[in-house]
Amino acid sequence: FFPFSAMSSFATTTASAAKIRISTLNLYKRCLRSAMRIPDGDHRATYLIYVKDGFRDRKDDYFDSRGSINARQSAEEQLDRMNYYHSIREQRESEKLTTRTILSGTLDDVSNKVTSSTSSVSPMDEKEEVVGKWLSKSIPHLHLDDINNYAHQFVKDGFDSPFMIENELQEEDLAFMKKAHKRAVLKVVCK
Repeated sequence: FFPFSAMSSFATTTASAAKIRISTLNLYKRCLRSAMRIPDGDHRATYLIYVKDGFRDRKDDYFDSRGSINARQSAEEQLDRMNYYHSIREQRESEKLTTRTILSGTLDDVSNKVTSSTSSVSPMDEKEEVVGKWLSKSIPHLHLDDINNYAHQFVKDGFDSPFMIENELQEEDLAFMKKAHKRAVLKVVCK
């Protein structure tokens, strides 16, 4: 016979062990989910092995031993750090995507404005349109007024195609441009 207090203690211990086991399994699942969010395949595989081995090595520990408690706390802290890094990475990716979307929308708008601003189609206008599109794609931060002015000047000076600009243009040919824009065009042309 067990004394009543010993039986009660045993039942409480068993219930606590079951709760901790369920909590540990949930922690394990959350760690695996976090590992699956790692974008790089090699890092993901390494972290999955690390998680599986870490939990497997501790599976026979007594649920309330100091080592088991410390391991669960350490796993929670690591999981919190990983989730924090995931959120930062995902936020940056979202910002990059937003920036790309804005820039591509801006490029499309500029190309459309350059296209629509040439209503009467003459050979000079067609050449300015081609050069204007090249400028808007090569140097996306240019304003529409600058694109139109520069395209007109390029065509007037004989640089009426991307080929001519990329192969024949020299620094002295850009005297009509603003200093920063001149540097940007030279960087594109010198690639």
